[in-house]
Amino acid sequence: MTKQAEITLWSFYTEDAPRLLSGGMLALPEQGVGALTDDAGKDALRARYDAAHPDEPAGARTVAVNLLYRFAHEVRTGDFVLMRSRHEEGAYLGEIAGEYVYRAEEPRAHRRSVRWLRHLELRDMSPGAAREISYASASPLFAVHAYADEFLAPHGVGSAASSRREAYRLLASLPEANVRMLLGLMKSMQTQNRKTA
Repeated sequence: MTKQAEITLWSFYTEDAPRLLSGGMLALPEQGVGALTDDAGKDALRARYDAAHPDEPAGARTVAVNLLYRFAHEVRTGDFVLMRSRHEEGAYLGEIAGEYVYRAEEPRAHRRSVRWLRHLELRDMSPGAAREISYASASPLFAVHAYADEFLAPHGVGSAASSRREAYRLLASLPEANVRMLLGLMKSMQTQNRKTA
């Protein structure tokens, strides 16, 4: 049995939220590096970026290369994203619906399609979750680790949902006699609990 790829929740910061929402996408500016589908890895992308931006400080170039590489090669279809904007409180939750594409004719040429699910208000989040997505990261795109389940559980994703799926998968793999025995045991435990309550 192959292990199912883990779903990642990404936090994405943009100044262009209305356009990305209406376009059903995440997008990054072209940056003078061309398509990211044909590069031979992060080192090749770094060389292209350095050639396009020779006067940019080394630290800023590293951040930009990491952002572009992560966007094209680490974000996966089926992952989720929280899009944040300086102009708006809260975040938009969406599911990455497509692979990386490059549109040379567009100012925001690096793209991924997104199925936007809903807007999340800060006041509806736990304080920890609100801090997690408000974190002023050095990168506008980073993986959310703490509190990811709070955002994803309502959509059947996350560790609790994965545990349920794994339990169902395990039950389905058992012989029918064992499943009947387990169901009988559970029924007798429920009956016992009602008698003692």
